[in-house]
Amino acid sequence: MRETPMTENLFPRDAVFSIREDLVVEQVDDEFLVLDLRGNEYFGLNAVARHIWAAIDAGDSLAAIADSVCERFEVERERAATDVADFIANLLEQRLVSRVDA
Repeated sequence: MRETPMTENLFPRDAVFSIREDLVVEQVDDEFLVLDLRGNEYFGLNAVARHIWAAIDAGDSLAAIADSVCERFEVERERAATDVADFIANLLEQRLVSRVDA
């Protein structure tokens, strides 16, 4: 049996996040880039990460984001929830998003 990552339990299902307003987001060819001018870094997002980013930007809850990832990318609900929570935890660690419902 696969262990459940800690990040899956870090946030309640109704948690909502906000993208930092001073980031520059650009699409270059097939790559989606997030430029953090304050930290002088950039991050490339794949298709799943772009989907999650757009859902965060739309104000969707953690549960709604996981549901949409599950449907769009045809993955199991548990896997989608874990992957979304892990990605959002990484975004929080990089200070690219913040939790708005806390």
